[in-house]
Amino acid sequence: MRAIFIFAAIVPMMLLIKVHSIKITVQVASKTFEVHAGSDDTVGFVKRSIHSAFAPHQQTVHFGGSTLRNDALTLEQAGIVDDSHVVLQ
Repeated sequence: MRAIFIFAAIVPMMLLIKVHSIKITVQVASKTFEVHAGSDDTVGFVKRSIHSAFAPHQQTVHFGGSTLRNDALTLEQAGIVDDSHVVLQ
């Protein structure tokens, strides 16, 4: 009976982790792409989602007047939310 009680106490804690699905508009030169991602996905994920002439490590993401150089930064940490517009160069 005690094992069931412990399991019941752990399950609600797991439900607190929630990833928000977001849609991002990515502009690359004169083309615009739509990327669907989770709030815990990274800047690197966005770069890899767009197939351009440059490798992801050669690309930079610009958002809100800032250059996002850290590919490990999550979209949530960068302040990128649903319907955000970023520029990939």
